[in-house]
Amino acid sequence: MLVAAFYFSCKKKEVAMPFEEGPLKKVTFNFTNFQSEIKPFHSSIKTRSGNVSDEQKVHPEQPELLVLYDFNKKDLYAKISRYFTYLNIIAIIKTSDVVKFINNPFSRQKDDHILEIKGQTYFGIAFNPSDEIHMERIEMDISTKSPQKSFSTYIEKDEAIMGESIQKFKQKTDDSNNSRFETITYNFPNSAQGNNMLRLYVDTREQLGKGEKFVEGVEIKVDNIRFYGKPKKKAEIKSKLNQMPYFIFDKKKGDLVNKGTFSPKTDNEQLMVELPLGNYYNIMLYHESNEPLVLPETIKNKDDFYTATSFSDKFARSFGVVDSFELKENMSKPITLKRLYSLVTFNFRDIRDLSDVSKIKIKPISPNYFWKPFNPKLEGKFPIGNSNEIEFEQDFNVDKEVVFSHFLGHTDVELPVNYEVEVWSKTRILRKFKLFSKVKNNIKLNFVGNLYPTGFSNRVFEVIIDEKWAGTKTILFN
Repeated sequence: MLVAAFYFSCKKKEVAMPFEEGPLKKVTFNFTNFQSEIKPFHSSIKTRSGNVSDEQKVHPEQPELLVLYDFNKKDLYAKISRYFTYLNIIAIIKTSDVVKFINNPFSRQKDDHILEIKGQTYFGIAFNPSDEIHMERIEMDISTKSPQKSFSTYIEKDEAIMGESIQKFKQKTDDSNNSRFETITYNFPNSAQGNNMLRLYVDTREQLGKGEKFVEGVEIKVDNIRFYGKPKKKAEIKSKLNQMPYFIFDKKKGDLVNKGTFSPKTDNEQLMVELPLGNYYNIMLYHESNEPLVLPETIKNKDDFYTATSFSDKFARSFGVVDSFELKENMSKPITLKRLYSLVTFNFRDIRDLSDVSKIKIKPISPNYFWKPFNPKLEGKFPIGNSNEIEFEQDFNVDKEVVFSHFLGHTDVELPVNYEVEVWSKTRILRKFKLFSKVKNNIKLNFVGNLYPTGFSNRVFEVIIDEKWAGTKTILFN
């Protein structure tokens, strides 16, 4: 949610309809606060999309992959390390047989290895994050063989456990009651942000009942340890378009009396419009994208207005507000601009090797949505040749998520957002499946599951709806 203060002052802008005669009052729209909230597209990682320019390879609100351990070189060094001054995997090493690198049983690649730790009750990673990043989560593929039924993950600072950092995970077993290799997500606690020299532990020890003894012989297998976060200061990579169109309508007749497009800059943070005394509706929009906003060719009345973005414009960010005011004298009026889209993330939890996956294509099978604040029955139109498909081409072994915007407009009810997903090798479709959910705008919608399931797992996709932008509910489906 983004707040801008609108003040009424100064000179007349573009006039769409003739004004009635009478005294004019000055309207100043001040976008200083709004502009401070709009973050630029941040630096790219090893992710590529065929639908956008080379400069825009990740969504501006997508966490970056900062650290990756894949153990394929049979060592304890990170394959990717950014914004960290220190990284070290730690464990109590009693013999040379404790730590081994073994072939990944879920992969067909000979050089795909995982880390195996035997006889240890825990292992950890010591790390020193830069002050330049905000940590978000840590993921890893893990299997524990232990008499205990669960394991804990937590962070230590100065050899003391940070209380808010403890997160527990239940061990999952297969049909033979063996511990199953699966992906876990550790959400980085706020209390640990900004601290130096931390230790993340995966601990299989569990609180035992009176008279019980802890049994040694624990075995831990781990692979693909990934740290995600966002740089606090992002490198500015400009999108092709930064639009801020506005429309002002007479409240009684609905006629358009003023419209224009504003480009807020550091040396020009105020939009000034003159209007006669009266009652008005105002629509303010902000659009950051590679493609222009979809708008009617002609707008003469408020009932003619609609807007949308193309689904193919997957990194587009659009904000908007419709409001009303009575103009009696020069005045200021705070306006809240809210997202007209939801952020959709596909987070893939495949344990198997994904080298044969070259790209995925996503097509909406729910209708395209328009924002029509005054006339819900109005039929919106997309330009001829509008594409209704997005594509992600990347190394899915390195980065197992894709993120895109889905335009919904302002809505008080949940709208269906249904997708058909195609998984491609370089030459053919490997798999096709459909996903279904319902959301409002300004929501983070996360689909979690396997991109390319095999006989090793029968995991279904999980849908997590995160309303922190604007509670969480989970939907399981096949």
